[in-house]
Amino acid sequence: MVESITKALLPEVSKMVKKAMDDLPPRQFYGGYTDSNVRFALQRMVVTETPSGAINGSNTAYTVSRPIRAIFGFMLNGEAIPRADYTFTNRTITFTSALPAAYSGKDFEITFI
Repeated sequence: MVESITKALLPEVSKMVKKAMDDLPPRQFYGGYTDSNVRFALQRMVVTETPSGAINGSNTAYTVSRPIRAIFGFMLNGEAIPRADYTFTNRTITFTSALPAAYSGKDFEITFI
């Protein structure tokens, strides 16, 4: 996942990792910012969830629980949704065209920070 972060996002992600690690009780980390500590912090920041909103053939907007900074993956019924098919702002994902009603009840998930 980390490889998919663009260079433009690296400074922001670095700040988020540092903040997540600084917010933990001091006894949980020994030895500074090791690979395992960074992985642990990323696990606290990366979210996978089902967006809310009806898949009914007319709805184009879906929401998630917290603001989106970058999307790692967006899947519908086990298929990746191309980045060109949607935009996102804050907590809202907007599709260029409505998702077909036939996908209602299918697996729908997004992984993001």
